[in-house]
Amino acid sequence: MNRYVPSTAAAVLLLATSAYAQEPPPLRAAVDGTFAPHAFPNLSGGYQGFNVDLANEIAKRLKRKVVIDAAQFSGLVPALQAGTYDFLAAPTTVTKERAESMLFTEGYLNTDFQFLIKKGSPKVEKLEDLKGKTVSVNKGSAYDSWARDLEGKIGWKVESFGTQTDAVQAVLVGVPMPMLPAIPSSHGRSRTTRSSNCPFCIRPVWSGPRHCARIPESYARCSTLQSNA
Repeated sequence: MNRYVPSTAAAVLLLATSAYAQEPPPLRAAVDGTFAPHAFPNLSGGYQGFNVDLANEIAKRLKRKVVIDAAQFSGLVPALQAGTYDFLAAPTTVTKERAESMLFTEGYLNTDFQFLIKKGSPKVEKLEDLKGKTVSVNKGSAYDSWARDLEGKIGWKVESFGTQTDAVQAVLVGVPMPMLPAIPSSHGRSRTTRSSNCPFCIRPVWSGPRHCARIPESYARCSTLQSNA
């Protein structure tokens, strides 16, 4: 009886090794971890938010594991193009320039812009009310390019920050007057920021294109991701 134990154990080990070899590697995704409510730090460690849940659900439907990193938004696209990530789970506005080198899923969220200002600040009814002011934005975002395109016309100054948190902090300490985020992010910030300078006032600005997930155009499995996302 004992003569067959080694061969049986070897067969089990072989099957386990074969099954492991057939398991595909985890998908690699990234978010901007300071962009609440889409992605923000979890008190128990890691990150949480709508887009984190979305990435996990995509992986679940594809029957794949997923590893989600958090980084500054301005570095996500270069990392995607360099092959560091399989897709970006961060909400990303579709633009003509981006579409030339990347594939996008169907849109799932409108990019509506709002200004986030401190309560008690002068009333803002139109863009021209911000002439001579400094607007803080998340570097590399659609809000960054949109605001810079209007610098000459409106007469405001745009200051870019590496993270959404830094852009909000600049408003709190009174460096730039307003901050320009999307509607979900502005509501998320006004609810989650705990400071004597809060709550914020939110001023609607403009309804823009839609947020999508991004995949590099050269990614061979992009059609599978798109059809199952």
